[in-house]
Amino acid sequence: MRRVVALAHRVAPTNVTVLIEGETGTGKEVIARGLHRLSDRADGPFIALNCGAIPKELLESELFGHVRGAFSGANRDRKGMFALASGGTVFLDEIGEMPQDAQVRLLRFLDDHRVRPVGSEHETQCDVRVLAATNRNLDDLLREGKFRDDLLYRLRHIAIDLPPLRERRGDVELIAKYVLEKEAEAHNRANPGFTDAAHERLRAHDWPGNVRELKACVVRALIMTPAGRPIDAGDLQLRREGTRQLATLEDVERDAIRRALSEEDTREKAAKRLGIAASTLYEKIKNTAWGRSR
Repeated sequence: MRRVVALAHRVAPTNVTVLIEGETGTGKEVIARGLHRLSDRADGPFIALNCGAIPKELLESELFGHVRGAFSGANRDRKGMFALASGGTVFLDEIGEMPQDAQVRLLRFLDDHRVRPVGSEHETQCDVRVLAATNRNLDDLLREGKFRDDLLYRLRHIAIDLPPLRERRGDVELIAKYVLEKEAEAHNRANPGFTDAAHERLRAHDWPGNVRELKACVVRALIMTPAGRPIDAGDLQLRREGTRQLATLEDVERDAIRRALSEEDTREKAAKRLGIAASTLYEKIKNTAWGRSR
């Protein structure tokens, strides 16, 4: 990630096209916004478009605009994103989902930065920097005939490859602490922090959804954990199938104890609910990392 950040700082002041590659949830738009913020275009607009979320028959209109009567439903002239972002940056997310017709028009725009709205005979010049991102392997799409080689070469002047979270586990706790601090403030709650067991669980998880999954996990734990105590491993509600591991007996036992204690007003009632003697519950709390953190 230090190399990623260093490369971003190096290319941000330029107008070169950048392709950001990485799995879903790794933070590609965060990098794109950082490139814009560090550039001479920072005072201009930043417009993001998910190419996979727009019907293919409307994508060219979204990018280039259209004139009244260009197609059914075009009741007025409309500027496209390239015109709206003049002086700034357009971020094309999921570029691998772009249909071939739109790829041809995008390639031409990258060459001359001229926009012709759908249905118009006139072109205008647009001063826009284009950043793109994908979670798909564009080289595979190229071999399958689904992506143009000339467009790929044009987009990949500079490539930034974002590693998945499982390959940078040292970042997990840092990101989790940052998210918790921000979300606690946003929800008007005291920052509860994490127990040692929670940190251990965070580090062990593979995070198939990457940073997006981590953020959702932390926000859910913050909301669901009773006020006045730190977030524990059981509060994280991680999906074990993501790591392809089974929960250990210790994990299951600890989570059951935590739930019983949070839902009963005394330890004696919690022990009864668990079907064990109160002395056994006291001993289990005393001899576990979870108990020591409490």
